[in-house]
Amino acid sequence: MIYITTELAQNIVIKMMDIIPYNINIMNEKGIIIGSGDASRINKSHEGALEALKKERAIEVYDAVKGVKPGINAPILFNNKAIGVVGISGNPDEVRPFSEILRIAVELLINQEYTFTNKTLYERHREEFLYELANRTTPYTKSFIERGLTLEIDVTIPKIAIIFNFEEEVREEIRKTVYNSAQKDEFYTTLNSTNIVIFMKENKSVKKRIDKIIGNLNFKVNIGVGNREEILGISVKQGLQALNIGKKIEADSYIHFYNNLYFVSYLANLKGDKRLSYIIDKLDREGKQASLLNTLVTYINMSGEMNQTAEALHIHRNTLNYRLEKIRDITGKNPKQLLDLFELYISYIITKL
Repeated sequence: MIYITTELAQNIVIKMMDIIPYNINIMNEKGIIIGSGDASRINKSHEGALEALKKERAIEVYDAVKGVKPGINAPILFNNKAIGVVGISGNPDEVRPFSEILRIAVELLINQEYTFTNKTLYERHREEFLYELANRTTPYTKSFIERGLTLEIDVTIPKIAIIFNFEEEVREEIRKTVYNSAQKDEFYTTLNSTNIVIFMKENKSVKKRIDKIIGNLNFKVNIGVGNREEILGISVKQGLQALNIGKKIEADSYIHFYNNLYFVSYLANLKGDKRLSYIIDKLDREGKQASLLNTLVTYINMSGEMNQTAEALHIHRNTLNYRLEKIRDITGKNPKQLLDLFELYISYIITKL
């Protein structure tokens, strides 16, 4: 059963008395005045309201009796049940034209408030569930799945987590953009002040959809894409890892797929290995003037293709050969040897993580 609060009752009285030139009272389901144009009557029992509740019909009072002033008191109905009474003071013959209008208006306002309150509670519970879903990495229980369904969220439909990373001041614009892009059975939630995740259906057009979502934005957004996982929280973790790694080693790209970076994520376990980090520190320190570290990174990105690397660096092939020799002299690792190049690559990656 819905109950009329004192705050709601008084707000309704104030609104109605701006329109109707008579004093108005609103009584609760016990006949206690909880809203009135006459503040002195608040919290007092109203005999006319008690009678209206008992008989479930409007009661007209012509003569003041037991503190009840002349007027009309009509039950307030919600789902065909009386939840209170609205009264208008004055000669019933004069106020009768206003009484029914007043009753209907009050019932509409209460229904509106009930709908708004329910919607607010629903949205809050939905947001809480989505936040829990995004952070949960253990199997779903039956009750968890059912709870999602009551909130129109089916966690059993396969999806992937896509993380949008942005500056805090544009969060609201990103939120609206992501919200408007969500299709049926897709949903999103805020992870923190700079990350929003959307759980998107997996298909071949994911990148196209992402491009379309951010196509009209005039500020930078980085995106991490997790894999399809039965437990969506795992996909969220992957998307965050892809973001963290991709922003450091794929600086020229705005979208980072965990599927392309999962191997690199394993290398993060080597972070702190002084033998490996020493190689890159020494190369950066002793080869700074000749841009040897940049040469190595470009060489790796070009898969060891000499001509493409020289072209990308805008240098002659002979100059590239000279630099690769210098890298070998400084590090003791030959970039033209696959295993040595792999070690150089790992050493570089862990210094970026």
